[in-house]
Amino acid sequence: MNDEKLSDIVLEHTKQIAALQESAKSAHRRIDRTDKLTDAVYSLAQSNAAIAKEVKMLASKFDRAVERIETGQKSQGERIGAIERDITQIQRNEKEISDMSGKLDEMRMAPGEKWKYTVFALIGGIITGGFVLIGNFLL
Repeated sequence: MNDEKLSDIVLEHTKQIAALQESAKSAHRRIDRTDKLTDAVYSLAQSNAAIAKEVKMLASKFDRAVERIETGQKSQGERIGAIERDITQIQRNEKEISDMSGKLDEMRMAPGEKWKYTVFALIGGIITGGFVLIGNFLL
């Protein structure tokens, strides 16, 4: 081989080595970017896991709150039903008291009415007796 051919081969190999070195540098830059992306994805995954845990805890709290509300509504409904029954009973009691009051007034008036008729009968008897005496006296 002559020197010129050897020189061309060395020059060609030098160019190839330079190209390979440039390609290796480019590959390293891409690998570095990929490493950064991998780290970002890992960080994102950890954040998502923390968020999922928080969402699960909040959902559990929400479910308990809904249960408490439903229990409270049921309890409140039962209390309202009891109050409505009490109101109905009070209305019945008021009617009974009103009826009893009327009957009591009638009972109070009854002795007075009897006494009134007794007095009228007594006065009528006295007047009648007086007329009888006067009538016997005049005859």
